[in-house]
Amino acid sequence: MIFDEIYKKYYQVIVNYSMPWVKNQFYAEEVANKTFELLWEEWESLNFPNEKTVLTWLFRTANYKIKEHKRKKYNRHIPLDSEELHIADARMASYYQEIDSAQEEQKFSEYMSEVRNRLTGDDLKLFDFKIVLKLPYIKIAEELNTTVPAIKMRWLRLKTRLRKIVQDITGEGL
Repeated sequence: MIFDEIYKKYYQVIVNYSMPWVKNQFYAEEVANKTFELLWEEWESLNFPNEKTVLTWLFRTANYKIKEHKRKKYNRHIPLDSEELHIADARMASYYQEIDSAQEEQKFSEYMSEVRNRLTGDDLKLFDFKIVLKLPYIKIAEELNTTVPAIKMRWLRLKTRLRKIVQDITGEGL
């Protein structure tokens, strides 16, 4: 198999495959170009026993390139010199208040104390292991003499209770 033959035979196939996903001829061709560019770069290192494996590689790579395109499309950013950004900065400045870090830390300590006061026994141990000590599930399971799946289930139930406790303390929903 020669690269030129593969390119001539399957370039339009990859463009047609990409078209429904990217919904634009230019971007479909861009996906195909990037796919074949990668194939060219890796041609010597790849081992294709037959045409079917080449086609599989092309579709899989095109699929990755389509996902990459969609990520870029939905993760657009506003340039720092954009007028929109300056308008947003002006709006945010009107809401901005200086944050007193000592006051915030005091408030956080009070919340944590209140949360810990509302927990009992094993829930308090699990909370301390997971939140305070940041231990992985396997270590927590060893400490509490149980299995990892049991700890995960207990943690899910505790998270539900913690949401209610925090909502009750702060008066805000999570």
